[in-house]
Amino acid sequence: MLIKIKYLHLNSVPVKKDVYFEGTLGVKNNTPWAGPRMTATLGKWKIVLWTVISAGWAGDPDWTVHSLLDYESISYAANSKWEFGFTSVRYQKDDRKNVPSLSYKLPVGPTEVKGQASYDLTNDDPMFWLGVKYLFGK
Repeated sequence: MLIKIKYLHLNSVPVKKDVYFEGTLGVKNNTPWAGPRMTATLGKWKIVLWTVISAGWAGDPDWTVHSLLDYESISYAANSKWEFGFTSVRYQKDDRKNVPSLSYKLPVGPTEVKGQASYDLTNDDPMFWLGVKYLFGK
């Protein structure tokens, strides 16, 4: 299952060098939501903690407070191309998913091609992702 939440970042506030807190808010299936997100980069390690509350469940806005998303991840950049990670996420009423991943980034001129293979341990489900990012001004 792919979870796509469009959101807006409020201003990031650096707490220490490479540690940021930011507010996020958005609307998912007509249901407003908001939540804090913390990102920390410590050398080659990156940690993300994100909690979101909503006014009802996505698609069923009833203006009661619910925990829409709990997201925790840690990743290690072995070098500029390889990254290993582990994510634990719970969305709405779904069971928590624990997902290890391996990604590879290939620079191609002003473009980056990134592929990722991950595995949902909770549902015994392999997942694959491929993306292309154009870097303006390069």
